[in-house]
Amino acid sequence: MMKKPSPKKIVIILSLILAVAASSYAANIIDKVLCKQVVLRNNNGVTVSVNRLTGRVESVLSNGQSVPLSKELKRQFQAVYDAQENPPRR
Repeated sequence: MMKKPSPKKIVIILSLILAVAASSYAANIIDKVLCKQVVLRNNNGVTVSVNRLTGRVESVLSNGQSVPLSKELKRQFQAVYDAQENPPRR
């Protein structure tokens, strides 16, 4: 027969699960605060995630999921974002 787990073990396991869930939830909230979603008009409405503090393109959003970019694609999307947000003055 299997022994029942002690209440102390159950509390410890539930605390660990709660800590992992809370940390991932906090990371998601921090990401939402630090990054904004911008629709690029020149690229058929592609949505990119841009860091609010630095103005750098972090990733592309596809079907609600964040897709990391290679250095070359990041540079290209950054150029489009910069041209859209800071148009040249005449």
